[in-house]
Amino acid sequence: MNPKALPQNIINCMSDSDRRDIGVKTDVERESAIDKKNEDELQKKIEAYCCLLGFEKLTEENIRRAERDSNFPSHGWQYHLSKLGTKKNYVLPDVTLFSRTGEYLWLELKTKTGKVREMQELLINAGHWKLARGEEEAVQVIRQWVGLKN
Repeated sequence: MNPKALPQNIINCMSDSDRRDIGVKTDVERESAIDKKNEDELQKKIEAYCCLLGFEKLTEENIRRAERDSNFPSHGWQYHLSKLGTKKNYVLPDVTLFSRTGEYLWLELKTKTGKVREMQELLINAGHWKLARGEEEAVQVIRQWVGLKN
């Protein structure tokens, strides 16, 4: 029998190890995997948008370029956690933007259904981070921070 043909109510009752052994997921596990993929895509889009606005990626090459060119970067710097290998650190936001004047924006990106972890919620509620659910919200938060009209 094909394990993927099992009814979902049976799969939902199975142990984690049994589900892993036969390669099936609960509804929640499937939705979580889809949400994770969508959040990764969202982060890539926002990173590209920040580059368009003049927030350059904080790389060795770009730092050396800034040393030679006082107008680079035009708006500031950005870094993205997945590039730094700290994706499991929930007390650092997904994206950080630094302006040329030293201001910063800490932005946590989530899909419409993405789960905000407890530490993230504390930092958002304390006003240290901004939360954006989806691409439109993220663009709006960034534009407002930069001082652009929406």
